[in-house]
Amino acid sequence: MLPNNHPPSTAALVVQGRSLRMLGRRTYNATCPACCLPPEILSMIFLHFHVDFLPLEVRLRCNPTHRMLLNITHVCRYWRTTALGYARLWTGIPLVDRSCIAAFAARSKNMPVSVRGRVSTVKREITSRFRALPLSRLEYLHLECAPRHGVVLDNRIVHRIVKMDLPGEEAPMLKVLNLSTRHPDQFAQLLQTPKKMPALICLCVSRVEIDLTWLGTLTNLISLNILHLEPAARVSVLSLVGALRNLRRLKHLEIVSALRANEPSAEEVQNLAPIEHMRLQIFIVLDVANPSVILLKNATRAGIHTFQSQIFVHTSLLCTELALTSLADTICKTFLQHLRGARVIDYMRSLVCSVGKESAGDVRVTFTTASNTPLVSNPRAAFVTPGAFTITFSLGIAPANLHILSSLWWRVLGIIETEYPRSPGFFINTLVMRADASLPDDCSQFYYWAGYPTLSLKEIALIRLSVAGFCMQFADHRLRQDAAQEPVTTVPPPVLPALEGLQVFEFDFEQNSPVLDALKMGLIRRAQQKNELPADAAHAIPQMTLTIVDCRITQEHVQMLAEASEGPVVWDGKTDGGGKLKLGQIGATAEDEDSSA
Repeated sequence: MLPNNHPPSTAALVVQGRSLRMLGRRTYNATCPACCLPPEILSMIFLHFHVDFLPLEVRLRCNPTHRMLLNITHVCRYWRTTALGYARLWTGIPLVDRSCIAAFAARSKNMPVSVRGRVSTVKREITSRFRALPLSRLEYLHLECAPRHGVVLDNRIVHRIVKMDLPGEEAPMLKVLNLSTRHPDQFAQLLQTPKKMPALICLCVSRVEIDLTWLGTLTNLISLNILHLEPAARVSVLSLVGALRNLRRLKHLEIVSALRANEPSAEEVQNLAPIEHMRLQIFIVLDVANPSVILLKNATRAGIHTFQSQIFVHTSLLCTELALTSLADTICKTFLQHLRGARVIDYMRSLVCSVGKESAGDVRVTFTTASNTPLVSNPRAAFVTPGAFTITFSLGIAPANLHILSSLWWRVLGIIETEYPRSPGFFINTLVMRADASLPDDCSQFYYWAGYPTLSLKEIALIRLSVAGFCMQFADHRLRQDAAQEPVTTVPPPVLPALEGLQVFEFDFEQNSPVLDALKMGLIRRAQQKNELPADAAHAIPQMTLTIVDCRITQEHVQMLAEASEGPVVWDGKTDGGGKLKLGQIGATAEDEDSSA
């Protein structure tokens, strides 16, 4: 067939062109729908590029944020007009350079602005970028000093003191000021700040030295954090207390590695009067063995509202008698001695403790005074009822020194008995023990004190290797204390009359059959001892529930433990370490079984 050499007619070309235009119009609307959105909706979409809507790790970098906003203005004329007309979009000013700061400041118009970013450690660069900020509209400032990108840190650069100069006459809207350095061994010194900051309510400085005289002028301050100062720049407790006397609205105080460790003179101690008008709600200190910390605690003690407060103390010095004594003093006297009377006893019917090993070499101990009246709820605490007043201690001690906790209990209970000889008995209600492979082979000093007659344990949770040490002594435990007291040199068997729940987590019973045998012997022994007690005494002994979670255990092991249980056995059948086994009514008498039936 010969090809057609005749050109198409004019009518055919018109129809073809019309169809192509319609196809192009439909394709444009399908691929670029954002160009047809109203400016109000498009502005809300752009707002998700704002620094306040980004995750924290992206927010701290800030460079990707301002670049995304600038790229929006170069997509098309409609997007540029919409973005430039929405002032809120430009309120997060990045500390990149003076031109970028000026552009964001102009586009934000009269809106309050926030500044987050890192600057070089060069003084003139810090000053230059700060001068470009609109101080009259500045509401939040998070400034972090870091070496320039690509600079290799050596000892000369790290130990050089960075000079932070933030000049200005007045910042009337500034509410939050956060200053820090990027490197943990690099410190800074704040030379100058705006002369007037009447709205400042939160000040946080980390590795940045400040003037305490200037601190005393911030009368509206609510939260103060002074963290990790250089040893040569640490302040005296007298100067700090002098500045705190003017901060009557202060609610949150955190002092970490900021006080001098030298021993204050007797004259300084006498001249340190308590701060009468302070109403702290959260008081956080570090290194409780520091004499200056003790003085600061005494100075703020008169103003602490005990029924609305909590204290979190972290110390890595719990290896000496002095540190142990100071820790016990902080626990008891700070929250008891200045509130003498029956009211304190009513609020402290029991002393609840949980010990959880969160990482190698770190043990967190939580003391809780349980009561019927709500005091304060602390989410850090384990096994804490909603209405509880909690004191949490993070003890950074080596695993080999865990037996020091035994001495800590005796000191705490001794101080309480001395201060309140007629008070009802204090006891530890809950104990959580966790041990890793880093523990020594001989851990008897850590486990045997859990069953002292002075302690009444209701809930015990055992995690990993702590299961073996406790179960070996649980096989010989008692329900009552004998009249004849054993010598102090011998290890007494655990006395657990109030035990209601025993939980075992993450243990391999398949490879540790003797531990399972000891656990079964303890369950049988508990039932036998309860049957031997008089009827009135047997009713005072609660039934115990054993729960095994995430342990490697066989079906034969489950049947072995079920023989010691008079109640129902609930097991999901998993043996590979992800199952759950629950045995109820352990130690139930015949009367208990009839009543339950």
